[in-house]
Amino acid sequence: MKILLDECTPHVAEQHFDVLITSDQNIKYQQNFANRQLAIVQLPTNQVPLVMRLAPRVQEALSRIQTGELVEITLGE
Repeated sequence: MKILLDECTPHVAEQHFDVLITSDQNIKYQQNFANRQLAIVQLPTNQVPLVMRLAPRVQEALSRIQTGELVEITLGE
């Protein structure tokens, strides 16, 4: 699985990657996900200490995510 951790557009990313990890809270409103081959994991923040705490949940999401799916990870349990 190729994973991109970036804020680039999903259209460009899906040409080379399977999953985009982003903290862009508006991505689902800015992009049309119909027929996309890219899965997206949306983080609640880009603050490194908080992202590090969420690492196990990101790993869990990556183990289950399907093509075209958007998984939103929250700070809550």
